[in-house]
Amino acid sequence: MAKKKTLLRAKPAPGQAISGTQRKFNGLVETLEGERERLEAWQGVIDDYERFFGETYLPLLDAHWALNRQLAEALDRASTCVELSAAHRQLVDEIILDSVLPLIESGEKDDSLRGLVERHSALDFDTLVQQAQALQDALAGETEDSADAVEAGEGGESRGLSSAEPPPAAERPRLLRGRHDEEARRQASRSVREVYRQLASSLHPDREADSAERERKTVLMQQVNQAYERSNLLTLLQLQLEIEQIRPSNLADLADDKLKHFNRVLTDQLEEVRDEVANEEQLFRDCFDLDPQQAVNPKIVRRLSRQQSAFLEEDNAYLSEDIKQLQQPENLVAWLDEQLKREQEAKEMGLA
Repeated sequence: MAKKKTLLRAKPAPGQAISGTQRKFNGLVETLEGERERLEAWQGVIDDYERFFGETYLPLLDAHWALNRQLAEALDRASTCVELSAAHRQLVDEIILDSVLPLIESGEKDDSLRGLVERHSALDFDTLVQQAQALQDALAGETEDSADAVEAGEGGESRGLSSAEPPPAAERPRLLRGRHDEEARRQASRSVREVYRQLASSLHPDREADSAERERKTVLMQQVNQAYERSNLLTLLQLQLEIEQIRPSNLADLADDKLKHFNRVLTDQLEEVRDEVANEEQLFRDCFDLDPQQAVNPKIVRRLSRQQSAFLEEDNAYLSEDIKQLQQPENLVAWLDEQLKREQEAKEMGLA
């Protein structure tokens, strides 16, 4: 059975009222613990999803694009053997281009693909390749521009603060608040460093004669160092609680200013963890082409992974059946009529 974690809370002595700062500390700790559990849950599905993508989804996707190419080739062959109306001929061209454009965008440039494009597109193959490359360059440029804008913004702010000219009167309150915030950050950093030193003093393994205890302290000290490198005050305080260096009553006895510094660090930590959670959530929305506002969680990722592979398997089965049907050119007109019928039904249902 897993060891039950002792709650890290500021707990006043019986008969003493909890202060606003103590209440805020307890609320921050509770919220941060919940957000860290969410982040750990997301990180737990990353390995599973990467395994699923490499072992299950990627082979299905490779097969999907190979089948799309086979469909384009089957349509190309059949269309040379059958007299087609203008509408049917246009549909053949559209389906072939829709099937091969993703291959061109992925960098395929062989003669067979070139022949398909030049027989069924108003644009020549080289033009389509150039357009695909221009699209890739534009997307890459947007990313670089965003990074440059952030860097320029940071640089501009830094230059503004270091200017030798005195700030306008309207700017002075903002600058004073900035200096106050900077001082608060220094005090918060000092508080983290102080907790670290207390732990290091108690856990230094070189001072321990007993080998088992030295090994235990070595493991704990590694956790302390990792937490300190990330300015992770919550973990440092939890380690203090674990080794009984502090008790909830000790936290309640801390001076109000001291606890405020802790609250500042915990607030920053909470913002960072929430950003990490948001990044993980958006990554999976992108993977599954979900609405940016759709709520997601690790459990839905596993369900969507199964759905994603099932949909692709079904689509590949339909493609295989279409390719088989088109091996007989006399089936082409009926097959095209069926595609037109499906397209019309999709429009009527608002799906196209």
